[in-house]
Amino acid sequence: MSVLTTQKAGRGIHYSATGEREFQEVAALVGRNLADAVTLLEIYNPEIVRDVLRREDVIDGKVRESLSNHLKRFHLRQCSPEAGPIFVEMMGHLERVSDLCNNVAEYVRDLQ
Repeated sequence: MSVLTTQKAGRGIHYSATGEREFQEVAALVGRNLADAVTLLEIYNPEIVRDVLRREDVIDGKVRESLSNHLKRFHLRQCSPEAGPIFVEMMGHLERVSDLCNNVAEYVRDLQ
């Protein structure tokens, strides 16, 4: 994601206010899943496993919704054309990170 972040910042690209809010919301949830996955590597906690698995479902839904909302904003010309591909790719990367956290939670659970 760092290349995309650099491109976004270097070219002065900004998400719409709604796009930024959606991105930050997903990023925060993924950050929590990542922190919990690291915790699970250190100590098993079935409650944390459930949290990661539940959060992964929420993230998948929010990413789908955000991408759909982005297309609507794009067609209504409420966002810049340069921001669209970066937004879509960043959302995809966040979703993949969360998928990997989900995998860690499932593997740790299955080891128990």
